[in-house]
Amino acid sequence: MALRRMFSAVVTETDAFLDLPDKAKTLYFYLAMNGDDDGFVGSPKKVMRIAKSNERTLQLLVDQGWIIGFDSGVVVITDWRLHNTLQNDRYKQTIYKKELAMLRRDENGRYVLRENNLETACIQPVSDLETGCIQTGSKLETGCIQSVSNPETQHNLTEPNKTKQNKTSEREDAPAPAGGFKNTHGEFGWVKLTDAEHAELCREMGETELKRCIAYVDESAQATGNKNQWRDWNVILRKCHREGWGKGRDGKPRIPPGERPRVPGAVYL
Repeated sequence: MALRRMFSAVVTETDAFLDLPDKAKTLYFYLAMNGDDDGFVGSPKKVMRIAKSNERTLQLLVDQGWIIGFDSGVVVITDWRLHNTLQNDRYKQTIYKKELAMLRRDENGRYVLRENNLETACIQPVSDLETGCIQTGSKLETGCIQSVSNPETQHNLTEPNKTKQNKTSEREDAPAPAGGFKNTHGEFGWVKLTDAEHAELCREMGETELKRCIAYVDESAQATGNKNQWRDWNVILRKCHREGWGKGRDGKPRIPPGERPRVPGAVYL
């Protein structure tokens, strides 16, 4: 493994990355520093200890697609090819060939998981490319792409957090309904909704009220470790709205002393 790694501002200066909690950004950088030449990290738990992080933060990176997790415990940096390229005389292929065979690269160079029942011409396989050379850090050689293993060629377009591989990333949440996969909402990432659920809730209660309910439910779950064992966040948010959780008698949101504002128009106690 190389002792130096690079980071692309195309990834690390996006709003989505900057919106991550500081602990999540720190863990991401530590994982990237410990990746092999294909971006795989074989001991993410050790890296978590080095970064003084925890599995919840690692799970957040998986949920939001910054890394891809495998059943073996190995993880890979999704945007590795945007961050790092190596000269072919320095490149050392990953030992995690089984996990590598499960991946492809999309048109932007990001790792995505395969699905055998999808075929999309715009995906470039990681595995069945021309052999002989790697992109260099100093210049790009025309026609030179890294060579890895040679599994069967099948093209697909799959987001990291929208595949069977991420079944373990749902924590105690109920399985995603047929209408789509669940996305994380809230500062602490407890609330998970499909796009259809989020759109319907927004239509029913309005964007401002939905944000308030998400913030309230998300913080309540974080404060108690979800001791209420909430699973169907769609139902919980509707109940929060219907019963006015977190509102005073005047119907306005109230925030305990010392907490920073999270909801526009909130009234402080």
